[in-house]
Amino acid sequence: MKKPINTQGSETLPSSSRFSPDVETLPKGKRPDLPFKSMHFKLRSKLSDLVERDMLELGKNKMILDKKYFRNAVLSAFEDFKLKQNINPIHLNDILLKDLIKLDIRQLPPGVPWSRYRTKGEVMDCPEARRSIRSFWHNVKRNKKIDPPHCKVSYRDRMIDIDVCKICAVYEYPATITFAEAQFALPLIEGFTQETTVLAYGYDIFCDDATKLCRDKGCKYFGCFSFSDFDKTVSHQLIEYAFMILLQNIDFAEYKYYGIPYARQLYRVWEYLQEYFIETKLLFPNGRKLKKSAGIPNDSYFTQLIASIVNYIFLTYAWNTTHNFFCLPVHIKVFGDISVIASNEPINKFKIAEIIDECGMIINPLQSLVTSDVCEVESYLKRKIQLRRGF
Repeated sequence: MKKPINTQGSETLPSSSRFSPDVETLPKGKRPDLPFKSMHFKLRSKLSDLVERDMLELGKNKMILDKKYFRNAVLSAFEDFKLKQNINPIHLNDILLKDLIKLDIRQLPPGVPWSRYRTKGEVMDCPEARRSIRSFWHNVKRNKKIDPPHCKVSYRDRMIDIDVCKICAVYEYPATITFAEAQFALPLIEGFTQETTVLAYGYDIFCDDATKLCRDKGCKYFGCFSFSDFDKTVSHQLIEYAFMILLQNIDFAEYKYYGIPYARQLYRVWEYLQEYFIETKLLFPNGRKLKKSAGIPNDSYFTQLIASIVNYIFLTYAWNTTHNFFCLPVHIKVFGDISVIASNEPINKFKIAEIIDECGMIINPLQSLVTSDVCEVESYLKRKIQLRRGF
C-alpha cells in the first residue's frame, strides 16, 4: 500500500480535503497511538490530568530581569560560550541520509503526525516522508505561513531521589522539527565537545572534566547546586538570550558538507525553530491542545545547550550579587541544570539560593553541596547523573 504524501511536512491521506497541519488524521477504528488499553481508561484519565497540570506550570516565570549584574552575567555568557571557530549548518538532505550522519534519535518515537511510523528512523527511510519534510522547510524558507505540528505529551515515572519517584510529563518532539534542529545542533554540539569551554557536553565528560578541574586547579571550595523544576521555571527572556548566544557561533553562508545556502532563508529556519522551542504547541493524551510560552522542552536537540547557558547565567549573576561587584568564580562547569563552581572564597549556598529565588528560579540548598573535599564533589555528581539516566 502506498504511503500517504503531503506537502507541508505532516502525514495525511491523499484524498483528505479537510487537512489541517494542527490536526492528526488517523484511520477509523481503534487509535494505535494511545498508551493504554481501553480497560485502563480511568487510570489514563487521571494520569492525563496530572500531566496537564504539570505542563501548565511551564511559563509561570514571567519575570524580566534588567539588573546590572544580570546584564554582566549575560555578557560573560557571550564570551564563555563563544567557539574559536564558527560552525556551518548541515544541509537537511544530509541529515536525512542515514549513511552520511548517524543520528542518535533514530529509535525515538516520530511524534505527530507520523503515527503510522514506529520510529524517527522509519520516517527518515521513507522517500515520500523525506520529500514531505523537505517541502515543509522549503515553505518556511520562502517565508510562507506554516503551522507546525503539535508536540505529543506523554508521561513516565522519574527518579527524583533514591526511592522517590513521581509522574513527569515527557515531550515527543515531531520528527519534522527534530531533523531541522539537527542541522544546527549537531555542529554546535561537536564544536563544544572539541573545544574547552565552560560547557562540558555529556554526563560522563562533565563528571570527568569537573572533578579533574577541581583536583588540578587547587581551589579551596566547591559548590554544586540543585535546581527544582528547572525546565519549567526558565523564562521566555532567558531562552531568547541563550539562542542569541548560540547564534554568534553559526556561519549561515556555507553548509558543512554539500550545497550552497541562501543565508537569509536558512536564518528563517533558525528563527522558526527558536519560536517553536519557546512556544511549543502541545497535544495531551486526552486530546486537549495548548501552547506554552516559556520553559525548556526535554526532547529537543537544543535542550542541553539552552539549559547549560541559562544555568551559567543564573549562577554567575548570583555570584556577582553575593560579592556585590562583577567577578567570576575561579572555575565553573555546566551541563544542563548540573554545575560545579570552584573558588578560593567561601560559598554561601543559602545566599545564592535566595538570589536565584528572586529571579523566579528555585535552588534547593539542602540538596546542594558546598565542600572543600573533591571526593564529595565526585560522588555528588555521580549520584545526580545516575538519577538523570534513570529518567
